[in-house]
Amino acid sequence: ASAESGEADVERELSIESFKIISDWYHYAILELTFTSGFKPDPRWIAAQLAISPTEAKLALERLQKLELLEIDAKGARKTTGFLTTADKQVTTSALRKRQRQVLEKAIWSLENDSIDERDTSALCMAIDPANIPEAKRRIQEFKKELCAWLESGDQTRVYELSISLFPTQKRGESA
Repeated sequence: ASAESGEADVERELSIESFKIISDWYHYAILELTFTSGFKPDPRWIAAQLAISPTEAKLALERLQKLELLEIDAKGARKTTGFLTTADKQVTTSALRKRQRQVLEKAIWSLENDSIDERDTSALCMAIDPANIPEAKRRIQEFKKELCAWLESGDQTRVYELSISLFPTQKRGESA
């Protein structure tokens, strides 16, 4: 989520229309790959790193450049902004749900295929006061940004995805 030139804390809000263009998970992964050592803005190299097709990588690079989220020049490639977010946090769309679904699917793949030394998958079930949800969401956002800054402070050699879910497991209705 960082960017060069001290822009790590700059947050760029994407319109829903812009987000639709880059809603597939690998757009964000490509942006973060630019910070890893040995990054090559070559679709075949990117495809091999992310297990996507070279065509998907090529089109993603073009989309990211068109939205001015990625610059590619003689010096290489770099993400042009820090945190990306959607403009309206209170609205969901099919594109936002698609991205989250893809992230959850990748988390399931990781659960089954990656060593426990490379990942953390955990859950916590609790009875809560639903009135606390807005504050919980604010705290989750704050935690994600702080953790991201800390994790990015080291040698950036691999791209990770952080997904935190807080959702009801109990159906709506009157409690017993």
